[in-house]
Amino acid sequence: MAYILHIDTSGSTGTIALAKEGAIISSVSTDEARNQASTINLMIDHVLQQGGIKTGQLEAIAVCGGPGSYTGLRIGLATAKGLCYALSIPLLMANKLSLLASNKQDLHKSAYPFYITLLTARTQEYFITVIDAVGAVILEPQHIMEADLQLQQFEQGYFVTDTAADTPNVFNENTIIDNGVSIDANYWAKAAKESFFLKKFTNIATAEPFYLKEVYTHK
Repeated sequence: MAYILHIDTSGSTGTIALAKEGAIISSVSTDEARNQASTINLMIDHVLQQGGIKTGQLEAIAVCGGPGSYTGLRIGLATAKGLCYALSIPLLMANKLSLLASNKQDLHKSAYPFYITLLTARTQEYFITVIDAVGAVILEPQHIMEADLQLQQFEQGYFVTDTAADTPNVFNENTIIDNGVSIDANYWAKAAKESFFLKKFTNIATAEPFYLKEVYTHK
């Protein structure tokens, strides 16, 4: 009986969910991103109680490694690592860009030749990944400047994005846009179950968030 705890603190909404055999059985979310460090363990306790299990019954921890909020990613991964070490269970680390693109490819299959996730990093900067109709990676998750975007070849594709459709130099009027950029917990649970049984684990000691870009500091 595979119980997997899912942790996503990559964005403005933090989510903790518990899956049993690849199906979500309890979850809780908060939009208080600045308080994630003080609430994440309470949220974990809550979903475990809702699911009717103890911490020791968990068989793996799935964490969204980003890209996203630097602070949020560190909180989520540190918590996931701590649980994995304490319980001697494996870590399953997912890239948000890949999850979003793969989810849409799974839904629409070959209806579109490409599935592209394009998320805003900051002004005129983006995070992007591209897969094809059968899920093969065309463009690995990466950070890119707007001036370097080469989207013409993907014009007939399906875009998952938080960028406005009328953004200059990014989309044209025929671009197919899906603004559903929140991770589908049910899809993630199924993907995590598959990774668990295929033993596609992440090295806990060396795991780092998918920042994909340099950290900017302010004096």
